Amino acid sequence: MNYRLTPLYATIIGFYIWILPLLGSGPFWNIVVEESAHCAKNWWLNLLYINNYVANSELCVMHGWYLAADFQLFVCSQFVIYAFWRMPRKIGYSFLGILTLMSCTILFFATYVYDAPSVVRFTPSVTMLENVAEFKMYYIKTHMCATGYLVGIIAGAILHDHKGSTWRLSKVC
Repeated sequence: MNYRLTPLYATIIGFYIWILPLLGSGPFWNIVVEESAHCAKNWWLNLLYINNYVANSELCVMHGWYLAADFQLFVCSQFVIYAFWRMPRKIGYSFLGILTLMSCTILFFATYVYDAPSVVRFTPSVTMLENVAEFKMYYIKTHMCATGYLVGIIAGAILHDHKGSTWRLSKVC
């Protein structure tokens, strides 16, 4: 688990459950109370960082899906980086390229097969993101966020492999 982040995350979830519902009122306050009820029911999913796959129609701490996706990608990246490190560089970069291509292919087919828009549309009628099908099915899923993470791993590998070189990027101005 993420030992640095989880205690603060648990504190925020506790705030959502016990304190936030007591702090206000108004025409949209029912949304806050509803999210608080989701937290009381599903707090443990957030602390296990699986809330982006399990019970994602009842999200606790709406932006917590990103912490789950990032943590899951971090765990997976340890295996990817270890495999890359053990391979000869040409094979390793090919391996990372194939993983990135597979990630792009998953995005393409998910968008094509389900005839989904390529972006989540935030319109005035959207009051709760968890009610938007594209948000639940695509946006918050770890495998849908992997492409950017893999590009970062490739960039890190290139920088690591060339850290002692003397070449510089040209200045464009």
